[in-house]
Amino acid sequence: MNMITTFSSNLLLFLFFFISFTTNVSVSRILLETEIPATSNLLVTALIHDNSVDSLNYDPHASLEDLSKVAYDSSQARASYLEKGSSFSPTDLETNVVPALQRGGFSANILVGSKRITQRVYLDTGSSLLWINCEPCGYNVPAEIFDPAHSDSYEAEPCANSSYCMTPLGAVKTYCDDRGNGKCKYEIRYKEGHNSKGHLARDDIKFSNSEEVLHKIVFGCARSTTLTTNGVLGLGNNRISLRDQSGYSKLSYCLGDLSDPHYEFNRLIIGGDKIKLRGAQTPVIEQNQYFINLEQIRIGGKVLDIDPEVLRRSPDDYTGGMAVDTGLTYSYFPIQVLETFEREIINAIDIADYYDEPDEKMRVCYRGNMNDDLNNELFPDVEFVFQDNAVMLLSSQNLFHQESIDKYCLGFLPSDTMPFSLLGNLMQQYFYVAIDLKAMKLAFERMECSSIDDKIRHDEL
Repeated sequence: MNMITTFSSNLLLFLFFFISFTTNVSVSRILLETEIPATSNLLVTALIHDNSVDSLNYDPHASLEDLSKVAYDSSQARASYLEKGSSFSPTDLETNVVPALQRGGFSANILVGSKRITQRVYLDTGSSLLWINCEPCGYNVPAEIFDPAHSDSYEAEPCANSSYCMTPLGAVKTYCDDRGNGKCKYEIRYKEGHNSKGHLARDDIKFSNSEEVLHKIVFGCARSTTLTTNGVLGLGNNRISLRDQSGYSKLSYCLGDLSDPHYEFNRLIIGGDKIKLRGAQTPVIEQNQYFINLEQIRIGGKVLDIDPEVLRRSPDDYTGGMAVDTGLTYSYFPIQVLETFEREIINAIDIADYYDEPDEKMRVCYRGNMNDDLNNELFPDVEFVFQDNAVMLLSSQNLFHQESIDKYCLGFLPSDTMPFSLLGNLMQQYFYVAIDLKAMKLAFERMECSSIDDKIRHDEL
């Protein structure tokens, strides 16, 4: 009898600890999975900034000077690539040159294949193809490489009967494999000799915090690349884009504090009617980039003397306008616009200690700490007025960056020969941006990105 009692007690004790353990594991798993709310009819993923602790490029020992140099160099390189890509005419869009990928932008995690293998991809608003590195791959990229042999849902895209092979796909060149295996090959060549080559394929794609699984999405399975990234998620408007294949017409994102490496609320969202155009709205022009028309700049209520034609997008010669880009830190103006803008900024904040020594990179700098010197009470209203009176009110954090411990600079650079302007990440900081490609509208609203997840949960996006 004692043996039975002892056995029963031990059994109950075992069951108690087992249930407690499994409950804790389940709760932990639930907490991890709901860090960003899982959603249906929305594709949601966290955006990882280049300076984030979660970035593959993160350097805990990098100084402000180091980070400023990366921001400058990557912005200059990105601007150069966008200049080349955005000057295409419709007949040129079949060429195989797209903007190259540099540091300074954002990456995201997506899940690929039946095994849901996590892939870190770089966001690019200047191209449309989703491509990832596939085994066997001829380059040592810094993330796990997808192996098609381990995915039950994987299938190569054939040349025959494919609506994507040997047809115009923007900057992606596609052709039949000359070895006779029937695969549809693709190639993208970037500036300075970089490239991504492989074949088109189909498989399941899932955003890390979305319920929906996208089946049979066409993507590039790269066998060779010279880029130090594991893949690219093109957010352009070509029909091969993941957004277009998924049937969704809207994309949005929220960018928060870029200077904080621990900031974790940057988000990318792709969807349909659930994404609302919040705040100010302006027409968007899609020509290998998303362009909006800047009609006026006001500083402290004063309208700057700028020819609006310089800032307006021309549909005839593909000049003017302001391209909205997530891949570069700084913003760019044609030199005549930039000089006027700089002059008025200097006049408006004469309380700051102007740094009159020449800077090899930035044009307008001040001694001190920007958070101390440029508080909201003293900083004038700086307003960018886009078409249809869409006003973007910018704070000092949208315009300046701390370049070193004792120096901060205006985050604008001349576009030199570039016939358009660029709206970079610094200007988009603390804004929620949504693009509707049916209505061809872009909307923006100042928002704390930490509220995005709650808005998604309550269907208030």
